[in-house]
Amino acid sequence: AQHPRLRKAAAEAVAWSAGAAEADALRQGLPHADPDVRQRAAWGLAALGDASVLPNLLGEEFARVLGPDRALAAAVALGGPAERLLAGFLDHLDAGVRDRARLVHLLLELRD
Repeated sequence: AQHPRLRKAAAEAVAWSAGAAEADALRQGLPHADPDVRQRAAWGLAALGDASVLPNLLGEEFARVLGPDRALAAAVALGGPAERLLAGFLDHLDAGVRDRARLVHLLLELRD
């Protein structure tokens, strides 16, 4: 509780390495008081395709804590349920984020 950098690093490691079997461990991080833990847990679940974290992704805290590129990646991982979020990146203030969003949209169109 007194080591925010350690909590952040641990949450990051779990988010990146979790498989479906560890989804419950990530869900336990969602109500955590520390936004670094909470949003990294949401990121990990989004990467696993768990659309229940979409409200996290839509909130300002997610992009503030993890950055717009991680939010874009989470939207891509969720697919259809995050279509509105993904489309929103086409109007992002950062030109690089807009370009990456355009590329994602093009690739998704080619896939279909």
